[in-house]
Amino acid sequence: MLEYFDCHKPVRRFWVSAQDSVSVQRSLAALKDNTEYHGFAGAAQARGRADWLIGMNFSRAYTLRALVVGRGHEIEAFKPIPYHTIRAAFKHDGSVFLALGEPRRTRPA
Repeated sequence: MLEYFDCHKPVRRFWVSAQDSVSVQRSLAALKDNTEYHGFAGAAQARGRADWLIGMNFSRAYTLRALVVGRGHEIEAFKPIPYHTIRAAFKHDGSVFLALGEPRRTRPA
């Protein structure tokens, strides 16, 4: 927030690890200058960028692997079957009609 709003005013940091009233009162009594925590901001920014880069790259790698592996399984599971389309035009008593035929399917040996 301070960086976003380009704040250069003095800032004091409230740092508490427990939320009971005694811990909160001690922390309020011992506020520290924000410059003591400057390294924490840089570390948080670095972690955020690393998480983004790693997450983006792992997401892409996982997606590609899943697609390639999935396609490989589809190819391995492929069972060829004969497929033919038979079309015929028949004339009878001056009329013409179209018919589609299907070949007989035989049982695999």
